[in-house]
Amino acid sequence: MPKNWAELTYTKMIGLAVDMVSAVRETVGWDFDVGIEIPRNMQPHEAIAFCEEVAKLRPYFIEDPIVPDSVVAMGEVAAKMRLPLAIGERNIGIWEFREYAQLAKPAFFKPDIAVAGGITGVKKIATIAEAHHIKICPHNFQGPIATAACIAIGTASPSWDVQESVEEEVPPRRDMTDEIMKLERGWYTPSEKPGLGVLFNEKAPAMHPFNPANAPAPIREDGSVALK
Repeated sequence: MPKNWAELTYTKMIGLAVDMVSAVRETVGWDFDVGIEIPRNMQPHEAIAFCEEVAKLRPYFIEDPIVPDSVVAMGEVAAKMRLPLAIGERNIGIWEFREYAQLAKPAFFKPDIAVAGGITGVKKIATIAEAHHIKICPHNFQGPIATAACIAIGTASPSWDVQESVEEEVPPRRDMTDEIMKLERGWYTPSEKPGLGVLFNEKAPAMHPFNPANAPAPIREDGSVALK
């Protein structure tokens, strides 16, 4: 979406979003699964309208169609959009995922191992998912340690489906461990080494000091905040 997405009219926003997904589908063809993330940027009625338009492109899932502040609201959207729902990257405990499983009935959970209780917490969430016929597609953009931890859990979790990851052959991520889990032809191979299979480089954090992102909030021309 353009940087001024928050200033777009309802019709223009939905149209542009559908055009982008259509372009991706045309490029990759029909033998490739396409997941769509709406990073909490739509209101319920907008998300429902978008899903109706994009359903013909057979998305593998629709992720975070609205802000995850109400399980009830998310469930209402899920019931009306009639596409596989993926949620959970902002949630932190098994109780939230239990309520999502019972009320929103998603197709995918996306727990983040860095915020949802680590290995123990995410393994519990995976068990909740298995009991409700929900697949796991963990949110993961942290780096090689988080990826290795996710793969370790995934090998012991029947509900695991898609493993999200980011480019790890670049600093600072590549500097954090002695090696990284190799992604070959779309597949990760679990390590045969003890533990997670990677060793943490204790000198790496000092090489890359914390630099908080200060992204400006989108402001409309009239001065109002455009966050949704």
